Amino acid sequence: MDLEWSSVVDSGMDNLCSLLPSSSIDDDFQILTDIHVSSLSSTFDLKEKDMFASKELLSKSFYYIAIKNNFEFKTVRSNSKSIEFKCSQDNCPWYVRASRYKGGELWRLRKYISNHNCSINVIQTTPKQASSSLISDCIVKNFSSFDRSTPNDIMIHMHTKLGVNVSYYKAWRAKELVMNSLNGEAKESYALIPNFFMKLKEINPGSFTAYETDTEGHFKYCFMAIGACIEGWKYCRPNISVDGTFLKSKYGETLLTASTIDDNNQIFPLAFSIVDSENDASWRWFF
Repeated sequence: MDLEWSSVVDSGMDNLCSLLPSSSIDDDFQILTDIHVSSLSSTFDLKEKDMFASKELLSKSFYYIAIKNNFEFKTVRSNSKSIEFKCSQDNCPWYVRASRYKGGELWRLRKYISNHNCSINVIQTTPKQASSSLISDCIVKNFSSFDRSTPNDIMIHMHTKLGVNVSYYKAWRAKELVMNSLNGEAKESYALIPNFFMKLKEINPGSFTAYETDTEGHFKYCFMAIGACIEGWKYCRPNISVDGTFLKSKYGETLLTASTIDDNNQIFPLAFSIVDSENDASWRWFF
């Protein structure tokens, strides 16, 4: 996987572009509003006069360059008005200086010396710029919502494609960030359960739901039996099977289910419940 850079000015940046004199928008520089990872020439680099939507985006751009070229840099100065980077090797001329453009939101690359004279003996295959957030940006397009890749797979991918060695913990954190960006935060999803139940009963008349929290207001149990399933029970065999299985989520809850067999000998779901753990108290609440 190679690195791709986007320098497209979208409609949301119109207010930023309005800060620039019309005569200054030419081919001498680009305005970067975002950075994407896919495939592009590995020789891509930035140049003086390039502009960035934020200080964070500017820093992130050079983090990518550091990873791509296997070197480390350190921050010499960073404040609300300017920022400076230099190579971590004292005798190397690589240097970056940027500052706000006319005190506005845009940041301009004022000086950029891209040359390195670092010895091959100090090439960094584990640059500190390779944070979990940056690794997640590098792998996000290789993931799906149900990806089964392990942190070890991510470590191998980063080493093979970018020549970067990352720790197991960074790879694990990167996967968490990617899955959260694809599926949303687990905490936010649990907060939506009451609204989901309300809409469920509007769309499926006869549905039954229940929701319970602990004394501190944290999620404890929830129960759902869809109206159509309750109605269909009368056409099924008079036997109910219950079972529980652990959920592979951040909070490690348990899913309890009740099902039966219909006239076509197919499994017919009746009710579902998510509980904190599979124990006597949660089973009593389920029934």
